[in-house]
Amino acid sequence: MKETSTADGGERARYVAFLRGVNVGGHGAVKMEDLRQLFQSLGFTECRTVLASGNVLFASRPTDPGRLEKKISQALGGSVMVRLVSDLRKLAASSPFEKIPVTPQTRFSVTFKTEEARSDLAIPYEAPEKDFWIVRVTPGEILSALVLSPGRGTSEAMAFLEREFGSQITTRNWNTVERILNA
Repeated sequence: MKETSTADGGERARYVAFLRGVNVGGHGAVKMEDLRQLFQSLGFTECRTVLASGNVLFASRPTDPGRLEKKISQALGGSVMVRLVSDLRKLAASSPFEKIPVTPQTRFSVTFKTEEARSDLAIPYEAPEKDFWIVRVTPGEILSALVLSPGRGTSEAMAFLEREFGSQITTRNWNTVERILNA
């Protein structure tokens, strides 16, 4: 997605909103068309959803993503993290998982967080079982890797992240982030 101009010559920035708890395990059911229409009603343009897990691409006049989070959260009555698409591209270009061995059971994730969500963990972090890593923490993201095994899956990893960083987080598989960037 590239930056665009409006008919009145104003610049538009591209954003993605990550909604917490949408269409997960049969809870938080939201139709993606309804979500797209809600974003349009808030004055955003070029609104479209990616997958059915609460990912919305949209354009708006350039502003602080935190202001957009508040506006969208008030309309939805739920938690949302907003990022500039250009910032996600920079994150992807940094190859955050390049040192993690890849197997068919390896899963890479990015957890979006508020800047206030902090942990006392030493980063990079490796679980004692040597199957879960937090490879990087930025002011807005936690990048982690997990090797799936019996009794240890993404739910357990997300629960660990929530215990460490608080409940104001939302996690996406790295493949979802790449799909958003290619949309």
